[in-house]
Amino acid sequence: MFYLSLLTLNIVLDFSYGDSHFQKHWDGYLDYIEDDKMLTKLEDISLHPSIFESTSLPVLRYMPTVGNGKIASIVTSDTVYVDGVYNGELGESHRARFPNFINARLEFPNSKVLGQRYKVDAERGVYIVNIVLEKHEVEQRYFAHRAHRSILVNQIFVKEKVAGSGPLEVEILINHGIPSTDIVPLDCAIYFNRTDVEQQFGHTATVEDGRYQKSTINVFQAWNKLPDNIEFLGTKTLVMCLDGNEEGDFEGSRNQFLQVLEMLDNGEDERLFDDHVSEWARIWMSGRIEIQGNNLELAKAVIGAQYYILSSLPSRTEAERRDRFWGLSPGGLANGALFADYQGHSFWDTEIWMFPSVLLMWQDIAKDLILYRQATIEPTRDRALENGHKGSRFSWESAYTGTEVTPDCCPETRENQIHVTGDIAFAARQYFAASGDRAWLTGDEIHNFNVSANGCQFIREMAEFWASRAELNETSGQYAINGVMPPDEDAHYVNNSVYTNTIASYTIHFAKYISCICGDLIDPIPEEWLTIARNLKYIYDEELEFHPEYDGYELGQTIKQADVVLLGFPLMHVTDPIKRQRDLDVYENVTRSNGPAMTWSMHAIGHIELGNMEKAEEMFNRSYQPYKMEPFKIWNEAQNQEGATNFITGMGGFLQSVLFGYFGIRLKMDHLSLNPVLPLETTSIIIKGLDYHGCAINAVANEKNLLLRVEGNCNLTISQVEGESQFVIPDPVWEGNFNRSYIRISASVQSECPLPEDTLGGLPNKAAITKDVGFALLYSATVLVIRVFNRFFLSS
Repeated sequence: MFYLSLLTLNIVLDFSYGDSHFQKHWDGYLDYIEDDKMLTKLEDISLHPSIFESTSLPVLRYMPTVGNGKIASIVTSDTVYVDGVYNGELGESHRARFPNFINARLEFPNSKVLGQRYKVDAERGVYIVNIVLEKHEVEQRYFAHRAHRSILVNQIFVKEKVAGSGPLEVEILINHGIPSTDIVPLDCAIYFNRTDVEQQFGHTATVEDGRYQKSTINVFQAWNKLPDNIEFLGTKTLVMCLDGNEEGDFEGSRNQFLQVLEMLDNGEDERLFDDHVSEWARIWMSGRIEIQGNNLELAKAVIGAQYYILSSLPSRTEAERRDRFWGLSPGGLANGALFADYQGHSFWDTEIWMFPSVLLMWQDIAKDLILYRQATIEPTRDRALENGHKGSRFSWESAYTGTEVTPDCCPETRENQIHVTGDIAFAARQYFAASGDRAWLTGDEIHNFNVSANGCQFIREMAEFWASRAELNETSGQYAINGVMPPDEDAHYVNNSVYTNTIASYTIHFAKYISCICGDLIDPIPEEWLTIARNLKYIYDEELEFHPEYDGYELGQTIKQADVVLLGFPLMHVTDPIKRQRDLDVYENVTRSNGPAMTWSMHAIGHIELGNMEKAEEMFNRSYQPYKMEPFKIWNEAQNQEGATNFITGMGGFLQSVLFGYFGIRLKMDHLSLNPVLPLETTSIIIKGLDYHGCAINAVANEKNLLLRVEGNCNLTISQVEGESQFVIPDPVWEGNFNRSYIRISASVQSECPLPEDTLGGLPNKAAITKDVGFALLYSATVLVIRVFNRFFLSS
């Protein structure tokens, strides 16, 4: 068995670009692992749901990652990545590699190692190695500091096991790898006359797109050093500061580094760690899913998925002004080398697969994902114009500038997978439904970066793109969106993808809704756009009773991944249980076995919604068990150790199957509902910090009850259909205990604007109707004449 060497070289196989990419290009370098059963032998020996522990290590590909949304690294690797620092032109734009000058391996010349354990403590956001020697015990901690977000930390703690043993001799071996080919060094010098600290300035080698990026990205790196061989008891700490921006402004990160150095000079190594742990505790308190019961594997998988997604996301205190964030990539912040793990690019994965869970539990962070799209809107306007359209057409792959950065290997996805614009609009719609954030719509906020369009403009421009992209079919009187690739990437060029047409229609209807709220901030939505939205072609086969994926799709045709089933969820367009069941059955049987995990998450949600609990359990287990690698819960994109790692897209889909599947959450424009059931071997599901209209809702679903605790200065109405109970909550803290059944929660003060219409599939105008009716009458008359002729003349 062969495995990718992701960090020794910046060339790897093209596993990261989906099946339409797998066969096309890029030779790779492979590390051969002689023991092809190595991975199956590893197991997590910890009984704690947030600790993943083992006595042996996997290959580098499946080592855990540490990150804080600003910086991230794979444990033991010679590489660190910084959010927003990309190198390479267009399709070769990728995360720029920073050498890891604190990647330390320990040896003990005069001591025998008796045992080692390796663990991820997800609750505290740290990777720990515990080493037992004859007379000493050593703990090595590695973490991306959550409070000082430009700082990577490697701590070594030595204590006596046998009293009176004295200091331990430790050899510290640093592997920072080869010099980075992504960064042009300008200066490497002693830092502020300290011989134990070095700093380096430089810039990336190449801009992504000269039309939108005026200069390369300036970078800064500084780190302290320890002697190669040292004797000590207590704690020694290595720290490294990393930053990058076009302006070359590193004052904030340098001040963080000076503050940390001062702490170390004062012997406050443990305080440095405690500050990090406290910030992780704050994040976990603000939002978290927990599984209780006998299913430890599930409990760990849920915590692991949250940990790895959060490690790639920013955080801030209420007092801090928002910094710019450059998106969420399928491989997370710790991956993204040239031609590997999607190069750190953002896709529809962000909005459809990862965003929904982030929105419910960490709403303020979800806003960063929306603002990333708004801040990179300029290239999307040009992209629409280049293709003869209007408004904003978002790139299938986006990185630093928002320009299209899909590699040349994959022209079909680059040109045809336009549904990403609708996916982004749908995420914006869900954000507003959950938050009611009018300041975001109007742009009445101050950030540490410029946003090129307020929320109102942002949504209107996406609607304008769809209105200009649709074509009138004069024969049918319906509008068509032709020449697209749907979510099913096996279909390279088709007409009227039912998913694409639905999400396009949703975009225009949502634009109409927010135009009522935005008023004079944007131009009114033309009635012509609404005509298009109502009359986009919507395919349903009445005879075979299912939704064909696109014009010409034949029943039984193989697909890559979830597509039509997305109409049921997340779009919530197909609500008829018979049609929903039929689509699930049809497309389960034709989905390729080597597709991504998210397909089965969506099937699980559908079956839970329909009450098919045995089938739901099968789909739910299928959505995570074959993709999750032990002992550290790293995910593959596809089964059999193929595809991108660490695949947080799949983790996002999995978390949705817990939140929207088993907890039964549905987020509509005017309300939030809960209808929980429990997985097997589970006694309760706990959701802490469910964010809705300024409230934080703590919800516990057990075998009989649903307990709610609502905190915040908000005004909600909570009702339960069973028993018709209703509660209005204006208080800072409110608690309620319900039978475990359907609960509806809504903001007590509702907008007076009409909700989005969300209809499609009709006929657009009287002329078209008249044409179709006239044709139908002529056809019927002809048939009648033939029948009369056959009966009276031929029969005789």
